[in-house]
Amino acid sequence: MARKCKTALAFNLTSYRKKAMLTQSQVALALGIDRSTYAYYEAGTNPKPEILLKLAEIYKISPGKFLERADGNLMVAASDNPFADNQFIQSFNELSEREKALILQFRAFSDTQKNSCEKALKTINEKEN
Repeated sequence: MARKCKTALAFNLTSYRKKAMLTQSQVALALGIDRSTYAYYEAGTNPKPEILLKLAEIYKISPGKFLERADGNLMVAASDNPFADNQFIQSFNELSEREKALILQFRAFSDTQKNSCEKALKTINEKEN
């Protein structure tokens, strides 16, 4: 049987865990989830954004690092995201670590929190113009 290629995210989750010399069980315990659930993340199931934020805290990295290659560019293959195009990848690569972290935090918000955030940004933009 052919072996399925890991997604960029799954590859990086495994890589950062091994660099930290942690087992899947230890990471799962820190996240408050079952080891089998965490194993699915390393196998290619995408975790919720709040899980990525917790993992970034554990590894003391920016959440955007989970989506990057060693050279710092975004690592997204067509199999990772069928909607990714070169323009999106280029734009994402130009974001700062802070901007990437904010995007992941925003994605973890509830709809109510997202609406509040959008209203606050609109207010700020109106005051500046």
